[in-house]
Amino acid sequence: MAKSASDAPAREAANGDGGESTGHEPLKPVNKGDIATIKHVLDNIFVEVVSDAEYPEDFSVTNLRMFLSVITCLIAAASHAPSLLLSEESLGRPVNFETDLAPVIWLCLGLYALGQASLIVLAYYVEKDNILFTKHRKGTFSGCGLRVATRMDRYCDQYNVEIGPNTNKFAGIFGVKEAEGSTKSETREFKKSITKWIDVDGNIAEDIVRKDMSKFVEAFETSQYKKSK
Repeated sequence: MAKSASDAPAREAANGDGGESTGHEPLKPVNKGDIATIKHVLDNIFVEVVSDAEYPEDFSVTNLRMFLSVITCLIAAASHAPSLLLSEESLGRPVNFETDLAPVIWLCLGLYALGQASLIVLAYYVEKDNILFTKHRKGTFSGCGLRVATRMDRYCDQYNVEIGPNTNKFAGIFGVKEAEGSTKSETREFKKSITKWIDVDGNIAEDIVRKDMSKFVEAFETSQYKKSK
């Protein structure tokens, strides 16, 4: 496969020509046909860029998912408790499955199904394609944190980024106060071809990637500034 002109900037930066040091460990070359791996690497870089921009991460959704997962696991373990605790000696009669064990097992089964359904709803309606939720950063014109979602379609070289307000309704559960006016913010979408970031050998021009991603975040902040005027 011939090296195209569009790969030149990425190739030069990846080889250390024309780019400033990021201070991060150099990235290993990636398989350009492995979209999942490429997206994972770019997502990690984006998270670091937002973190370097001093946006504190909001873990409320993650905490809620972990809380539901732990509760669901405890419910599954509790379904075995009657068979371990009840015995003929403790009851003074033979253990009857229908009257002694079945009610607790059916109750735990129902609660377990409810817990699993809650996790599915959380993943489908809240987490979606989002890779990061942040809290409000002091000094910005946006009244809330960021919600960053990314997507790469199969057989497509476009890396799609959506930056919007973090109007997280679960934040209050974990002591994170949602900023006023957050619902008035607009979502911005950005697209970039990975051929501008990755050369034909799979080397990632991390300097260029970070600069472009920083511009994405700055463009969103600028839109919030214009909207506030």
